[in-house]
Amino acid sequence: QAGGRGRVVVFWGRLLVALSILAFILSRIDIRSAALRLSPGLLAAVATATGLWIVSQGVAALRWRLVLGENVLPWSYLLRLYVIGSFFGLFLPTSVGGDAVRALAAIRASKKPGRAAASVLIDRGFGVLATLGFGVIGLLWAPSSARAVLGNVVNWQRPGMLAIFIVFVASAA
Repeated sequence: QAGGRGRVVVFWGRLLVALSILAFILSRIDIRSAALRLSPGLLAAVATATGLWIVSQGVAALRWRLVLGENVLPWSYLLRLYVIGSFFGLFLPTSVGGDAVRALAAIRASKKPGRAAASVLIDRGFGVLATLGFGVIGLLWAPSSARAVLGNVVNWQRPGMLAIFIVFVASAA
């Protein structure tokens, strides 16, 4: 009972600190000079984008749970680690800062620390493969964009199909 109450107090304390920092930052900005007009459409777009980001984090946490296997850690905990890792990924000077935070937290919470650490690397690998696959699909979908960036050096259809095949074979292995 006392542990649950303590968690609630910590949650509200963290929320209050976060909102205070946000209010401080916003107080330093001249909103009128920004070319941003708050409208119901903009607020709906921000809410939609936030919702989609949360869903993407949930799917990523589910993928990570599948990589971990054998129900090592609960999905809700992995989702929490993903959100925390995303925060640190934005604010630490490296692109892998969030992964390091996720790995450390998973190692501490898991009875199988080696598996937890490896799962973060494997999960990152799947993310890289997915990004490469989306890039190749984008090149195939809009080859004129690739030519605009790279010049008319290569016809992207055949190499693109080969790259998609390689990405799918690698992810299925």
